[in-house]
Amino acid sequence: MGLLVDAAGVPGTPVAALAEHSADIWLRRVPGFVRAGYVVRKLGEFADHLADAKEITRPSRGFFTVAELLQYAGEAYRDRREQFFASRMDTLLDETPIDEQPEGVRPLLGAGMGLGAFEKYIELIMAYRGKYHYDYIVETIDSLLLKNRPGAVITQPHRGRRRFVMDSALLEVLVQIALLRPNPRGTRSRFPYHTELLRLDEFMDTLRTRYGLYVDRLPADDGFPTSGFEEQAALRSNAEAFTTRMREIGFYSDLSDAYLTQVITPRFAISLDGAVTTGWR
Repeated sequence: MGLLVDAAGVPGTPVAALAEHSADIWLRRVPGFVRAGYVVRKLGEFADHLADAKEITRPSRGFFTVAELLQYAGEAYRDRREQFFASRMDTLLDETPIDEQPEGVRPLLGAGMGLGAFEKYIELIMAYRGKYHYDYIVETIDSLLLKNRPGAVITQPHRGRRRFVMDSALLEVLVQIALLRPNPRGTRSRFPYHTELLRLDEFMDTLRTRYGLYVDRLPADDGFPTSGFEEQAALRSNAEAFTTRMREIGFYSDLSDAYLTQVITPRFAISLDGAVTTGWR
């Protein structure tokens, strides 16, 4: 899994549509993440109740791990769990007047959906609080990924869809990090790092494996359709835009079309002895 980034940053293009799809896939995972958090948290409350009632022994460390809590979602504790959460559900509904209940609550209460008390309780909480947490997490993602700001990984035009991008300011930082290598002399040297040349395709591999940022291929198992002619054409265009962006920020110049000579050079080269020169000589 990864983020397909639009290197050109131009909305309305085929690769922009792929980057929008990539962002949409990730945002659609947020409700499941929220729900999973509630499942673990409520199983924790159930386990604490059982421990207080001396029905189970609390771990000596004083708390349950997630793996330990998940066992209380199993068949062995089904009847006790259903009894506990049926009571919790009644309390939750009693505290909220019918006219203040979310629209999605009433269908959950019937027997037609075939949900047990625990599942109903989780779905009720999601109906009450799920949107709040979704909006908060999406807002946090926008903030962390600097939406529509310098260095952004995500952008969203007015009334448009979010999509992942590769801003020049971010790209410049990632290039400079990728060009650094640990000094093979280790602790014998006062200079822990030096710079090395890096092929363009190697840098795209680094972006993919280290940061999960995809430029010239689709993330595997991430909701994308089978890569056909149109997708491949869009990805080639994205790789070309990425190369142009590298040229614009001053780290790359074309020597030939061969991958082996498409080399990224640092603006300031650092030798094993710590000497700094402008570019490679």
